Amino acid sequence: MSYRCSSGNPVPLMLLRKFVLTCLTIPFAASLAMADSACDETRGDVVLDQCKVCHSVSAGEPQSTGPNLHGIVGREAAAMEGFAYSQVLRKSGFTWDTATLDLFLANSQEVLPYNRMAFGGVTDDDDRAAVICALQALK
Repeated sequence: MSYRCSSGNPVPLMLLRKFVLTCLTIPFAASLAMADSACDETRGDVVLDQCKVCHSVSAGEPQSTGPNLHGIVGREAAAMEGFAYSQVLRKSGFTWDTATLDLFLANSQEVLPYNRMAFGGVTDDDDRAAVICALQALK
């Protein structure tokens, strides 16, 4: 599927999504940078417990319902070998940086419709920042 820009040339949907996601993350970049300096790992570990229902988090642990989250920050989406990712996630072109994680964890279905993560999202901004902090520590 593609859209046509004003010049009449087609714009692939994935490219359009990447552009929109990038535009949405710019306003949050400064606040996320500040959140990194005031990282609350303890709070993040508590929030991360919700994720452990479906995800393993330690290096070398097997996949669960969801892929292992160890080392996710900086990893390309759908890059963990041995996990059956949704087609939409495989084609997303995402890299799991703090801005992308922030948007995805807030509402994964809004950011990437038809992905397989059945999760309502982390609606509290501070909880999301804390869980991203905890994910950054998983190296």
